[in-house]
Amino acid sequence: MLAKAVARHTTAAFIRVVGSEFVQKYLGEGPRMVRDVFRLAK
Repeated sequence: MLAKAVARHTTAAFIRVVGSEFVQKYLGEGPRMVRDVFRLAK
């Protein structure tokens, strides 16, 4: 909640993700999702 409040106060983007979403059965799928989130943040 603190990070969301700081993002709102500074007009920064807040991207909500759930850590368990990055744990995938298939090799390479989790790291790909992390890269996608960082790409989105740019």
